[in-house]
Amino acid sequence: MKKSFLCLSLMLIICLSLAACGSSQTKGAPDKAEATETTQAPAKEKVFETSDERFQITADEDWSDAKDVLKIEDATLSISKGTEGYIALISESKYNFSNELSGYNKLVVKHMEKSIDDEKTSESQTMKLGKYDAYKTTISGNVEDVAMTYQIYCTEIEDRFIQLTCWSLDGSEKKLAPKFDKIAQTLSPVKD
Repeated sequence: MKKSFLCLSLMLIICLSLAACGSSQTKGAPDKAEATETTQAPAKEKVFETSDERFQITADEDWSDAKDVLKIEDATLSISKGTEGYIALISESKYNFSNELSGYNKLVVKHMEKSIDDEKTSESQTMKLGKYDAYKTTISGNVEDVAMTYQIYCTEIEDRFIQLTCWSLDGSEKKLAPKFDKIAQTLSPVKD
């Protein structure tokens, strides 16, 4: 778990760097891509598979692999939507923990809270991700003086605990929150 926490901390730092790059763009008239976005057909979807080929999620085609950008050692899957939003999946053997899913969720949330200044954490909500029991927790706060919002989903599939951590800059959280929910709902084992 300490290794996962260190990786998530590294992920936060990289995200801040990417956010800083994205925030240096000039504001004004929308660029050509934004102008045509509203006239295009609904986005096609693509499947992202974990590097260990155990799990998969489905996202719109404007999401892309981000493992080379985020470089989260324990994450078996990292994707991004440009510099707007990020998702990382960490899968851990249940046998490494003495906790049930609720205890694992509390452990993950507690470690995330420690790395966020002025954090505001929602109550963890019980939910289903597909047919799997899960918890969803939202944490808002500052990381190195940049406002961020995280949606953390914890579930168990087979012999694994899975944390799906989604995050965005505070200005994008309302737009991305339903997309994060939609993507999280597609989490499943890779079909043979």
